[in-house]
Amino acid sequence: MSDKGNFKDEFYFINKESFPNDFLPVYKKAEIHPKRIFQSAVILPFHIPIQSGTCVTMVLDDNLAFTLVFGDVNTTNKFTAGIVRNEPFEIPVSRTVAEFNLVTSSAKFHEEEGEEDFDLMSYLFDFYANEPTKWLEPISEETYLSLEK
Repeated sequence: MSDKGNFKDEFYFINKESFPNDFLPVYKKAEIHPKRIFQSAVILPFHIPIQSGTCVTMVLDDNLAFTLVFGDVNTTNKFTAGIVRNEPFEIPVSRTVAEFNLVTSSAKFHEEEGEEDFDLMSYLFDFYANEPTKWLEPISEETYLSLEK
């Protein structure tokens, strides 16, 4: 049987092996007893100099937590600008992977989930696109202000 198209647990930092020992205690401490987890990851078009595996968990309300886990992807890009010969050369490129994990102790991620006109996937991806900026903006502003001194 082919693995093509099948989910690979090892693609995520939060997986069957790491969840019980590394992540569940954090959620339990926040009194969140996970019933549902939604995971997604994106390769950012840049590198954040942070150790692979670094994670941040924010408790958003009584039954909802958001865990962001960072990883690295090292590849090469072909570079052709300014070359004399017609042979491009490769440059090593490092990018950051951001893994988004939304964890809830509720049966639903949103109160309108299940209603005909509610698009859960759009809600979750909008959430992932907007929630991290709420944390990163104050951190980057604080860092910028501390550098000015």
